[in-house]
Amino acid sequence: MIHRIHTGVELNRDFTIYRSRGVFNFNEVGFPGDRRNCATCHVNNSYQLPLVDGMAKISAPREFFSPLEPPASVCLGCHDAVESAAHVFLNTASFGESCDVCHKEGAEFAVSKVHAR
Repeated sequence: MIHRIHTGVELNRDFTIYRSRGVFNFNEVGFPGDRRNCATCHVNNSYQLPLVDGMAKISAPREFFSPLEPPASVCLGCHDAVESAAHVFLNTASFGESCDVCHKEGAEFAVSKVHAR
């Protein structure tokens, strides 16, 4: 959710959260730096795939599909177009994702490469 909030102004879709205590719209929120600099918030390359084992799936009722594996949740936080969701969905099975194949460090489309500044 934090990636989606900080992507606000660049999102393709509306990002409004409805809670009993109010409605919160993040479409005008931006990040005060370069979002591609993952080390601004993440330490020890914790943004790279594969993520640590044991992370829980994320319930995302307003997404194109739910629940989301942790890597999907992170990526779809910023890459919110239907094409991105379809890419993730097609590479996800009931027992896990195959994101690491193309997006782990050293792979052709590693997070560090595609987010390089």
